[in-house]
Amino acid sequence: MSWPGFAASLALLTAQAPLVFPTSAEIVYVVASVTDGSGQPVRGLKAKDFTVREDGKPRDVATFASFADAAGGAGAAWPVDFVMLLDTSGSMREDLRRARHAAVEFAGSIPSVRGRNIVSFNSKIRVWPYEETGPAAVLDRILAEDETGGTYLFDAVLQSIPRVANDPTRRPIIVALTDGADTGALLRAAESMDPKERARFLRGLPRADVAKIRSAAAAETAKALQNESVTFYAIYFAKHDIHAHGRDVLKTLAGATGGLVVDGGARDLTTQFARIRNDLAAQYVLGFAPAPSSASRVHKLKITVAAKGAKVRHRLAYETKAR
Repeated sequence: MSWPGFAASLALLTAQAPLVFPTSAEIVYVVASVTDGSGQPVRGLKAKDFTVREDGKPRDVATFASFADAAGGAGAAWPVDFVMLLDTSGSMREDLRRARHAAVEFAGSIPSVRGRNIVSFNSKIRVWPYEETGPAAVLDRILAEDETGGTYLFDAVLQSIPRVANDPTRRPIIVALTDGADTGALLRAAESMDPKERARFLRGLPRADVAKIRSAAAAETAKALQNESVTFYAIYFAKHDIHAHGRDVLKTLAGATGGLVVDGGARDLTTQFARIRNDLAAQYVLGFAPAPSSASRVHKLKITVAAKGAKVRHRLAYETKAR
């Protein structure tokens, strides 16, 4: 299976009170989370507190929204579209059972939510009708089934992106419950081999080569998330040594998009989910007019704030296509 390409998330934005949008300019928007030294969201920042740089050069902030006061209109103008991505491979069954209550509570408490999706994956990727059943019924059905097979994490993420990234005036997010393992990338690397050669390849592949293949797949997936401005969050369930690379994979996806990886092994999972919910409730959206470009290239983004000790998380790049 080839990696699908995703167009850069550049769009014309229309005016929506109380936000102010340019009427005829092409805008690149960036969702930013700002936290203090203890990891708590920093609220109350204004557009003047932010500096946006594209490829190292400052850009004027043309669009700004703060979600700390969603009742003031920002939440309605920039609602959340989300996919809850459930790893249903055999190694995750007990973790999903333990996380059921916290996950259901979280899904019902996401601030300013507009669209909801549930996607599960092992070697098969399934889309569940959220509005008809809700997350509790979906999780109960998943836990009642005897799921087996591989783990197609990257394919599941890529197939989830179009379910949320279809409106530039929304905040698309993916929240994955997973141990970060993936077998799809390895099978893809071996798909041109005959069955016997493939079996030998997969059985004898050195751990360093496994990590290299998964790192490359994670980088491609991160690029797709960045280009569609999807923020990736993960509840990471650590496993035995074979899954040691899983945390690195999830950090790659979250780090490239401004998301978070939280600890699924924590005793209080409700608190871990609340870290993601609180992050969403205190996000900022900044839009700027990019430098004119007719070439295909990757543009690096850097956002800073004046607040001392504050850390800003946001997507790190976006890609333009030749015109």
